[in-house]
Amino acid sequence: MCSVCGVLGGPAHWSSASGRLHLADAPTARAERARTAGLLNRIARSRGATVSDWQGSAWLVAGATGAQEVVASLGLVWAALDRVAGRPIDPLDDEWLS
Repeated sequence: MCSVCGVLGGPAHWSSASGRLHLADAPTARAERARTAGLLNRIARSRGATVSDWQGSAWLVAGATGAQEVVASLGLVWAALDRVAGRPIDPLDDEWLS
């Protein structure tokens, strides 16, 4: 698929709160994605990887070896991290949750 199709995106993932919240202090989509990327990177960096927002519609997962993957949703980030980091990451591990 070309990059233009990836930018067009599909329906919002269930994990995205922006657009669903009708509160005065609801985060903008950009602010929510920046916060999410920051949280993801706390885990990813321990494996020599990074996660960044890609055009507001996907996630770019990059490893220390230069391997990169663009994934469409937060749920797919974990499998991509496993592949680019070269070892599994359990986001529900007690160490990460504390």
